[in-house]
Amino acid sequence: MYASINQVQAIIPHLALGGTSKPSLSEVTGFLTRVSGEIDTALASQGVSVPVTTPSYFTDALDSLAAYGAAALALMAAFPVGPTASPAGSQGRDLWATYTARIAELRKGIGIPSEVSSLARNNPRSYFSDNGAIGDSGLTATDAWGDTVDARGRFRPDKRF
Repeated sequence: MYASINQVQAIIPHLALGGTSKPSLSEVTGFLTRVSGEIDTALASQGVSVPVTTPSYFTDALDSLAAYGAAALALMAAFPVGPTASPAGSQGRDLWATYTARIAELRKGIGIPSEVSSLARNNPRSYFSDNGAIGDSGLTATDAWGDTVDARGRFRPDKRF
């Protein structure tokens, strides 16, 4: 599990977390487990062996991300949005937006150090390699509609213009 209760509490010092708080300490621990699982799922989709233990600069970033996600869930649980929305509920939504945006980046492989991913980061990229072409043989690929298309780039050394 990434992050700790202390890291979550540091983000939301105005919400005292304890055994009788709302949300309770055990619920916030559950939030940490949930967001750590989401982080691991996003990383695993990019060929990263999870849970990540090195390099330390990346694990520190993942700890912060998990703390943001758990803090957001804690704030949204403590201050549900309703007709009289509190500023703390708004802070929860802002933290959640930050968390989900970073998860989306991880799912795309953005910001993952090359030393932790088994996927080659320096291979040529194209629309088809990034957007759903499957069965890429290097020359052709199958697009999202099942059509066989030329997967090579338009500008190649073997083509005259």
